[in-house]
Amino acid sequence: MALTDFLSQYQHAVDKHGALSGSKLAAEKAVERSLVQLGKKINYGERPVEKEWDALIILDACRADLFAEFAPQHPVYEAFETTTSIYSCASTSSEWFRKAFGSASDTELSKIHYLSANLFSNCVDPNRFHEMTELWRFVAEDKKHCDPAEVTAEALRANHESDAERLVIHYIPPHAPFLHCTGKYDLESPVWGGDSHQVWLGLQSGEFDRAEVWNDYGQNLLTVLDEVDTLLTHLSGTIAITADHANGLGELGVYGHPGYSPVPAVKRVPWATAVGQGQPYSVSDFDALMDRSEVSNTEEQLEALGYL
Repeated sequence: MALTDFLSQYQHAVDKHGALSGSKLAAEKAVERSLVQLGKKINYGERPVEKEWDALIILDACRADLFAEFAPQHPVYEAFETTTSIYSCASTSSEWFRKAFGSASDTELSKIHYLSANLFSNCVDPNRFHEMTELWRFVAEDKKHCDPAEVTAEALRANHESDAERLVIHYIPPHAPFLHCTGKYDLESPVWGGDSHQVWLGLQSGEFDRAEVWNDYGQNLLTVLDEVDTLLTHLSGTIAITADHANGLGELGVYGHPGYSPVPAVKRVPWATAVGQGQPYSVSDFDALMDRSEVSNTEEQLEALGYL
């Protein structure tokens, strides 16, 4: 974070909640910076490419405890054969792509068709994969991110057309912004751009209620589990569901998902498995297929995810 960004956040916290709030924010940011430096020297966590699966579903920024609380509320939960948690090898998406796949062998990657709604897929060489379909490149100019239904439709098209041995489907939810309450967490006087970061900054500075944020975070997970349900219906083989990283909710002063954070809360993610039912389908049955003419709105997507 740039010094000017921090000073703006500090002043906002002081103006809104008093000097004590500003001091708390300053202390938390100092701890966060120290932890990031530590995280660059030590590393732990698993790379999913080394685990057994035929299809891997990535639910971006999903905490393990969020999944444990909300997933049982969705009918798809009954299809899971195992539900546990693992530590991710990273605490933010760009770091995860590099660590999870950058050091993988060409043989491993040549088996994978990766469909990504997350634009940090550009951190790895797409030519090393059997195929890399960067769905974020086809987001319409009036949108800020891939609709989950579009990702599902494209995944089923790939499953029908690709001869890759393994399929990875990377959704954006439950990563903010929360789809069911657009605009709810926009700060009145934003001091750090991006819809996503406004959620965590607002929580950190006392603008938002923790229980309410948690519930909306969980509702965003339930939204994408509708898509997981569809995939389990039509894909075959062993299907794993996990996340690239989680989100801090104040553990050791960390909010959101700063890169290279060693804080367990930011790296503990779900790992659930199921066997796909393999029910037949026609690709034309899914009307959410994307227009593959490339559209460049990268800046808008980065802002929506909280990185600008």
